[in-house]
Amino acid sequence: MDYKEYVIVQYLKSDYKSESDYYNSKIKLKAKLIEDLESNEMWRVLGASKILVGLDNLNFTNKELESIKNKVADLPKSEIPMMRDYRVDVGQAVSLLEYFSSGAKCKCNFYGSLFPPEREIEIGYLILNKPIFVNNSRYETEYELTCRICKTKWKVVQSDGYHFPTYGWEKI
Repeated sequence: MDYKEYVIVQYLKSDYKSESDYYNSKIKLKAKLIEDLESNEMWRVLGASKILVGLDNLNFTNKELESIKNKVADLPKSEIPMMRDYRVDVGQAVSLLEYFSSGAKCKCNFYGSLFPPEREIEIGYLILNKPIFVNNSRYETEYELTCRICKTKWKVVQSDGYHFPTYGWEKI
């Protein structure tokens, strides 16, 4: 199951037969993301943030963006012990919305440690330049990529030697 299909089937609980179902569901998807981001419920806010960061530009209006920013500005710290503060993911999602609302067409000036390269390839922002290299002894996977929009070239190293994968993005 690819990521767009996952979002439609698992998050929206809708049918998915082809990629056109993703594009036809964008209005419903955006409405659910806004609802979850503004819910003030940790798991809903975190889940929506993680989904949002993995998608393409959903064209949030300035009004929608301001409403989301106001709702997530004072999120409480989690009372559950976590590897990292969930508000980091939420902040990154809001920053990405701001980045797109400023006119960005791709994510190249935004990539960081929370962006899996496979998902960026799948949603169409990046192309794989050569076969993926897996370094089993270092628990790493290396990618050489190019942005379809601005043509920036990237080397990404995925490290699986921690509690969750991390990604090092380097322009080449």
